[in-house]
Amino acid sequence: MRRVALACVLALTACGGAPSSDGPDARPTGGGDAGGGGQAYAGELVVLSGGGYGRLWFPPVVFGSIWGDAPPSWHTEVARAGDCRVLSYEPGFCTACEGLCLDPDRCVPWPDYLSAGTVTIRGVAGGDLALEPELDRHYQTWGGLSDPLFAAGADISVAAEGDAVASFAVAITAQPQLTVPAFDDAGQALLADGADLELTWPAPVDGARVHLFAHSGGAPHGIPPEIILECDASDTGSLTIASSLLDALPALGNGCRKGSDCASLGVMRYARAVAQTDRGAVAVTVGNGANYELVSE
Repeated sequence: MRRVALACVLALTACGGAPSSDGPDARPTGGGDAGGGGQAYAGELVVLSGGGYGRLWFPPVVFGSIWGDAPPSWHTEVARAGDCRVLSYEPGFCTACEGLCLDPDRCVPWPDYLSAGTVTIRGVAGGDLALEPELDRHYQTWGGLSDPLFAAGADISVAAEGDAVASFAVAITAQPQLTVPAFDDAGQALLADGADLELTWPAPVDGARVHLFAHSGGAPHGIPPEIILECDASDTGSLTIASSLLDALPALGNGCRKGSDCASLGVMRYARAVAQTDRGAVAVTVGNGANYELVSE
């Protein structure tokens, strides 16, 4: 068994309770409306082989958190159409804030994470993987995993030994990787005003779901991006982003700035199981997708 001691990496996420790259609105929800209309969870653990979770993760990676209080919410939904929505983050100016200050002067405390003890993932390439909670009690690997992390159809099990959160275990069948052929050749995702954008891919998987997450570039590492475009839908082989959403988006930024996050778009096909714990429902997500450099016009 591989045992991963999780270190705090300042370049990507602040220590001591500051927000990690769990990312904005770091709470999964069930349902097929961009995460907005289903069950709210007390935490999530993610086993990610290819890109597509859209945050600051470099797959393959395993990460997640269980929240001790209300999960952090940095963004506000400003538009919605079909299976997609747009979220906006507006920094504020608080005189004193032990957390993140939102516009105009609302202080959101740093997340409070709970430990579930050692979390063991089985069914991944390279043998069993055991994760220990970090100093702030969230979970994350920092490289060194097999690539790809799992094969399509693999039986992935995730089991927590228990600590502040009681022990739990779930099993999930890994899904085939999802990529968007229209983006693959250039490795870029183009978002343009003026018309609906229909993304298509071959061989949809019955019962699987698809998640798209695009965010604006330019934010310093560890700061939420200003704008997020998020979609969540059943895997039917296509996903339409309405022109009303694209027209409402500001330019999300092309390329990267030194010391800042790159504008990116990720898609993934995923399956999810839910563990009922003494602290509430914990989602366990197994996903496989691709990340693209984002170009907006």
